[in-house]
Amino acid sequence: MSAKSKITLLMDLSDKLFSDKLDKLQSKFNKKIDKIGEKLGMENATQKLQKGLKVAAIAGGTALAVLGTKGVQAAERFDSAFLPIRQLNLDKSKGELESYRSQIREAAFDVGTNLEASTNAVYDLQSATGLYGKDAIDIFKKVGRYSIATGANINDAMNSTTKAMKAFGLEVDDIDKLLESNAKTVQTGITTFDELAKVQTEYAGAASAAGQGIDSANKVFAMFTSVAKNSDVGANMAKTFFQGLGQQADKFEDVLSVPVFDESGSMRQADAILKDISGKFKNMTDKEITEAINKFDEWGLRFWLC
Repeated sequence: MSAKSKITLLMDLSDKLFSDKLDKLQSKFNKKIDKIGEKLGMENATQKLQKGLKVAAIAGGTALAVLGTKGVQAAERFDSAFLPIRQLNLDKSKGELESYRSQIREAAFDVGTNLEASTNAVYDLQSATGLYGKDAIDIFKKVGRYSIATGANINDAMNSTTKAMKAFGLEVDDIDKLLESNAKTVQTGITTFDELAKVQTEYAGAASAAGQGIDSANKVFAMFTSVAKNSDVGANMAKTFFQGLGQQADKFEDVLSVPVFDESGSMRQADAILKDISGKFKNMTDKEITEAINKFDEWGLRFWLC
């Protein structure tokens, strides 16, 4: 049914709903208004009331029409947002896709997120991870509830989640740990949930390439937010730190006697490395600290201790 047909149907419905009530109201009040009119000399009181009631009926019908129009527009936006998901799943039957469409709508209603934005989030999830069906819906609900609770944009939250999943090799069962780590990052760093959702992708890849887990990556970012002017700069500093960590491994060992790699050759977690470095500095004089820092290149300690 076209939008025009639906609006016409709503107008017809409003006419039926209001016409009977209008007749009864007019019949009920006409006698009383006539009596009042005789006393006050208002001969056209009935006519005025009738006009007023008709205006009210028209306004009510218009309101229903507006609601109907908005409903049609919302449905069209949902259809438009779901189209890319259809195109991602050309191997699925029409029945399967219609069922999935209903699941997305029900999930968005259950979580309380915008339907169009939710559908886009599910599309982003599948296009980034290949997840479809129950797994995708489960992750959407977790991220959706997280976005509602924290005030983060649902699409930014989903984007950072999928990037973290790919970067750190996270599975569906790891999503709770990821979101918990993000919550701790906001508690300890100078950032917000919304800002974290936007900038986490900046350093996640570099952290993963340096052998870091999501907790270590977030801890380093949180540390940099204490000296950076904003979350964007803090994320870029964290990215640069992770990119140079392996390159500076020999100097960390030679200058500070802090190993970057463990006995098996795997890179240690950055928060543990930084803790060791901090412990070294506590037992050094200002002169010794300055001399140590000067032995690193422009990336090194001078960069992230400033």
